[in-house]
Amino acid sequence: MSVLVFLIAAAHCVYTPFTKVEESFNLQAIHDLLYHRTNLTDYDHHEFPGVVPRTFLGPLFITFLVTPIATLLEMFEINKFWMQYAVRFTLAATVVFAWNRLKVTILHKFGVTVGVWFMLITATQFHFMFYMSRPLPNIMALPLVLLAIDYWLNRCVKRFIVCSGAAIIIFRAELAMLLGLYLLYDIYYKRISLPVFLRIAIPAGVLLVVLTVTVDSFFWGRALWPEAEVFWFNTVQNKSSEWGTSPFLWYVYSALPRAMGLSIVFVPLGLYLETRIRSLVVPAVVFVLLFSCLPHKELRFIIYVFPLFNVAAACACNRLWLNRQKSLWNKFLSFVCIGHLFGNTLLTMFLLLVAGTNYPGGVAISRFHRLAAGETNISIHIDNLSAQSGVSRFAQINSDWTYSKRENLRPDDEMLHRFDYLLTEAQDKYSDKMRLLSQTHEIVEFVECFNSIGLQYHSVLPVKIKTKPCIFIMRRRYDLSDRERLRWSSVLEGSGANSLNDATPTVPSTELNEEEEQEEDEEEEQDEDEQAETVDEQEQQDDAPSDDEDKDESFVDTLKKEERRPERRKRSVAFSKSSSLRMNSRSIPPLIPKLRRVSIKQAENLNDHQLDNQPSTAKDDDDDEGDEEEDDETQPPAEERAKLTSSFVQSSKSTGGRLKEARKLIKEEKMRKMASKLTKASFSEVCNLDRMSMKECLKKLIDDSGTLVDELDDEDD
Repeated sequence: MSVLVFLIAAAHCVYTPFTKVEESFNLQAIHDLLYHRTNLTDYDHHEFPGVVPRTFLGPLFITFLVTPIATLLEMFEINKFWMQYAVRFTLAATVVFAWNRLKVTILHKFGVTVGVWFMLITATQFHFMFYMSRPLPNIMALPLVLLAIDYWLNRCVKRFIVCSGAAIIIFRAELAMLLGLYLLYDIYYKRISLPVFLRIAIPAGVLLVVLTVTVDSFFWGRALWPEAEVFWFNTVQNKSSEWGTSPFLWYVYSALPRAMGLSIVFVPLGLYLETRIRSLVVPAVVFVLLFSCLPHKELRFIIYVFPLFNVAAACACNRLWLNRQKSLWNKFLSFVCIGHLFGNTLLTMFLLLVAGTNYPGGVAISRFHRLAAGETNISIHIDNLSAQSGVSRFAQINSDWTYSKRENLRPDDEMLHRFDYLLTEAQDKYSDKMRLLSQTHEIVEFVECFNSIGLQYHSVLPVKIKTKPCIFIMRRRYDLSDRERLRWSSVLEGSGANSLNDATPTVPSTELNEEEEQEEDEEEEQDEDEQAETVDEQEQQDDAPSDDEDKDESFVDTLKKEERRPERRKRSVAFSKSSSLRMNSRSIPPLIPKLRRVSIKQAENLNDHQLDNQPSTAKDDDDDEGDEEEDDETQPPAEERAKLTSSFVQSSKSTGGRLKEARKLIKEEKMRKMASKLTKASFSEVCNLDRMSMKECLKKLIDDSGTLVDELDDEDD
């Protein structure tokens, strides 16, 4: 029976052979102990120490067991990733050994059929079997917990205290709440006296503390007690809450139902029907409630209580099965007991499929080895997401390749662009990061990971596992000619310093180059020349009698020509990390301001006001002919007329300068408003970003807005 449990755990391991960041320390430590041995400087924990130190005693024990297998693999030149399987199989075998000891004790205490139900329930559940082979600190302590409970059931007090002390002092300090409850039960019911406990616990505790401090201080290079630092960090300082918090009853309504499956409905029934298991199961319930006081919660933190709850479920199923012949209702309940095992199996298969999508880094490194098979002396950079989701030192199977996990490399870093391959987090191809990386590397493949679970109504399976691209495998492009690349500083000026971490596409900064600036200056000079020509034409018109209305129309026509002349607009839109792009297509036209220099009506009003203050050389249209003759008789001499003309020219030039400055201020203000409002826009709802770049989308919006503004102005006219 225990072999079946081990085979199921091994099947979970084969389907999901990769590990996550929580397992990295123990797995990397086992690798270093196997392959680096006394060369401590090459150990992984010196480069990536983690948040808190962990003990080396667990990895040392597993290394001792798998060393013969590692020797055989090296002898036959088999790549070391197979050693990761061996390590996980060995850890699973250790847990199964301790679990089997507990199962045998349960069989002797509560009967053979209870032991069978206990085995079947455990084998059909997902999380206990899934975690059994994972090198987590909790799993390193799990065999000691199972052995301690087995010794407690058999009333082996000394062994119970030693195993409990080892689990608490070396691996997980919070186990004092669980195992301490069993100790208090024994002291209360006089199964052990306090002096006897102290006589055993004090020497054992001192030896265990000395053992862990000595061994771990040697490997870490400083004096420390790892689990004491972990307890201080997680419990006393409560800094574990920085990784997320959950409600008080999260273990009750979320973790336990997922871990126990359908078997959870039989736990209360087992406690009610079988009084002998209450002393075994009630401390587990209290432990869960006490541990719920910590804000940061994870399912693996309470994995020790799953076998204890399974004992209660097994007792309930056994009682219902034995009474199946007494009535039709009892027979139905017995079939429910059998059916819930099939329900657990289906749930396990589904959760295993989901779990297989949670290790994109491991899948990416495997695909990379297939893509680059046959190449030599290549280098690859592994980013943070890849390292946390499956890439371990066991996966670095080629000794002549360079595997780098160097952190804090910016996308424009020259060192990053020199790698032959990159494993990088998938982002929008128009994001700042991908714009920089795509200058020297191309995407050859991508790896998907879990995104969500959806319902499907036209398929045999009612649910569908939805995935999304998570990691890009990028290869260096050697066919590119040498050219100046974009730099991170220039990207930040246009896209915001924090836009790299955003999953949403960002608008690239479009700056005018030197040629465009020169062309803009030439256009401004042409504007000034045309204004001067306009003044000369007006000066020539002063020699002949003409009315003020003609001059007004001439000046306005000049402004209209300037209004219609296309000018280059400098667009630089910055998006911060916290900005949320939310806008529908209906709200876009009002958000884009008019990108015009000055409206025609404003120009007409300004022109009328200025012309009223300027000296004129002709009378109004409503003067009679007699007045005109009198005006001709009193015409100023040539010198005075020249002075008036010069004054008019200077006044016209100053007017043109003020108009130009006003247009510039209006343009800057409207561009500022446009930039601030575009940060709230959702371009994906307006443009097809799969077929056009963000720059093209922005240009399209501005052009459409300009067309709309022209139409509105025509309606106003």
